[in-house]
Amino acid sequence: MMKKTSRVLTALLASAMLLSACSGGGESSTASSTASSGATSTADESGSSETFDPMAKYDETITVKLCGSMNSADDYDGYTIENSPWTEMLLNDYNIKLEYMWTVGSADDYRTRMDLAIASNEMPDIIHTANYSQFDKLARAGRLKDVTGMFEEYIRPEYQEFVLQANPQALEYGTYDGVTYGVTVAGPNYNNGRMVMIRADWMEELNIEEPTTMEEVIEIGKRFVDEGLATYALPLNKDVMITSDMCDITAVANAYGAYPKIWIDDGNGGLEYGTVQPEMKDAIRVYADLYAEGYIDPAFASLDGNTVAESMTSNQFGIMMGPFWLITWPLNSNYELDGVTWNCYPVPASETFDGKMLQQVPAASGAYFAVNAEFDHPEALFKILNAVTDKLTDPDPEVQATFHSYQKEDGNSVGIHMLNPLGEYIGDPRINPETNTHVTQAIDNNDESYLVSSHDILQYPKVKQYFDDLEAGVKPSTDNWCMYMLFYGDTSCYAIINDYLSNDSYISCALNGYTTDTMNLQWENMKMNEDQYVVEMISGTRDVESGFDEFVSAWEDMGGTTIVEEVNEWYKSR
Repeated sequence: MMKKTSRVLTALLASAMLLSACSGGGESSTASSTASSGATSTADESGSSETFDPMAKYDETITVKLCGSMNSADDYDGYTIENSPWTEMLLNDYNIKLEYMWTVGSADDYRTRMDLAIASNEMPDIIHTANYSQFDKLARAGRLKDVTGMFEEYIRPEYQEFVLQANPQALEYGTYDGVTYGVTVAGPNYNNGRMVMIRADWMEELNIEEPTTMEEVIEIGKRFVDEGLATYALPLNKDVMITSDMCDITAVANAYGAYPKIWIDDGNGGLEYGTVQPEMKDAIRVYADLYAEGYIDPAFASLDGNTVAESMTSNQFGIMMGPFWLITWPLNSNYELDGVTWNCYPVPASETFDGKMLQQVPAASGAYFAVNAEFDHPEALFKILNAVTDKLTDPDPEVQATFHSYQKEDGNSVGIHMLNPLGEYIGDPRINPETNTHVTQAIDNNDESYLVSSHDILQYPKVKQYFDDLEAGVKPSTDNWCMYMLFYGDTSCYAIINDYLSNDSYISCALNGYTTDTMNLQWENMKMNEDQYVVEMISGTRDVESGFDEFVSAWEDMGGTTIVEEVNEWYKSR
C-alpha cells in the first residue's frame, strides 16, 4: 500500500532522505595520498611525521567482489551496476575496482541467492546480508573478518553519530564476545511513529479540545458519528495487526502498553512476544466494543487498505492514527477537494496505563555489512561506505545529478542512486525533525538565518508560500499544504516525531531481524492464525475474554513455547 503514496511522497520527501546536509558531508572524497595502508607521510619543521588518512587512495588497484541487485525494468540510461558513476568514482578516486559475482532484481531474490551463497561458501569480499539471521550464521561460523575498531577508525565522526542515533545497538548486535564482525547503517523507522490526526473543522464545529487520553480520542470519534459528521469512529481493515500502518489497531494497543507482533523485553533479561501478553486483551476489547456499537465498519474484515483510504477521503472518518505520510496520501485529497485540514497530536496513553507511553515503529531491517574472512582489505568496506555517503549527502546539484538522479530529455528520471554499490548510505535520522524546528523559527521570526541545512533551505520556501497565500486570500497549493503540515509548528508531524525522539518514546522488535529454526518452519502459519483470532474477537464471533486465552494456548501449541525458548537462548548468548 505504501507504493500508492509514491507519486506525492517522492516529490515531497526525496530530498529529505537523500539530500540531507550534514557537517563534513561535502568534503572531497579524493585523498591526495596513495598509501595503501591509509597512512600519509607529511613533513613539518621538526622533521617527518605520519598521519592517518582513512580515505587514502590505494597505491595499487584492489578488486572487491560484491553481490547486488538491479531492477532491469528501471531506466538507468545505459548504466548498469557494473558500469556507473559509482564504479568510476571508486576506481578513479580510491583505486577500488568493483567486480560483481551476481546481481538479482528483487529483495526476495537477493535473500534467496545470499542463502545459497552462504550454503555453498561462494561468498563476496564485502557481504551485505539480507537479514540478521544470515549475518549471525556467518559470524558464529567464523566466516567473517574481525573488524573491531574499524568503524571508529574509518567512518567519519559525524557519520558515526548518525549511525548510533539511528540505531544505538548497531555495533552491539554486530559484536560477539568482544569481537566486531559487522555493522548496520539502518535503524528502526522513527519517521513512522504513529500520531493522532483529527479533522480540524469538525473539532472547531463541536468545540472539541485536544485529547489527552486514548479514551478521549475514542470518544471524539464516536461523537463525530453521533453528530452525523462521520460514518465510523475509527478506520479498520482486514490487516488489523500492524501491517497496514493507517488502519490497524497498533496505536490503540500501544496506548494500553501492548505491542503487537514484536518481541519485547520481558523485564527479566529475556524477550517475550507482544501479541500474547495480557495487555493486548484491553486493546482488542476497545475495538470489539466499538464494533458491537456500530462504530466500526461491519465489512472491515473484507476491506483492503486502498478501499479504506477511499472512505477516508469521502468524509466517513474524522480520526486517523498513523504515520506522517498519511498527510501526503490520502489526506492530501481531502485538502485538494474540500480544503479539509487536520490537527495532529501525539498518541496518548490510556488513562488505565501507568507505564511510559511508547510508540511502536518498524524495526531495522537487520541487514548487516561484513567482510569475508579471507579478504585482505577489510577497511575497503568502510572507505566505500564513507565515499557513498559523501556523495549522497553532498548538497551540490551537480554531485546529486551525477550520483543521485537526473532527468533525461524525454522526461524520464534516472535514479543513479539505485546503483549505489552498497545499496545503502548513512543518513541523518533527525534531518526532518530538525528542519521542522529551523523552518518554524524562520517563519515565526521572518529571519532566514535560522535555516541551517540545505534541507531547511529546500523546504522553507514552500512553507512560507503557504502563509503568503493565506495572507493574500488564496488557497495554498496541495504540495505547500503538505509541507506546512509536515514542517511548521509544534503540532506538525515532524514536531511530534521530534518530541518522540527527544523523550526516547520508541519501541521496535528486539530480534532485529533474527529468526529461529522453528520460526522458519512455523511462523507464517502462526501469524495467519494470530490475525484470524483477532479479527474474530473484534467482530464478535469469538468472545474477547475466552477467545484471547484460546488464542494464547493455540499460539503456544503451534510452536510458540519452543520459539520463546529458542529466542531467549539466542538473545542471552549474544
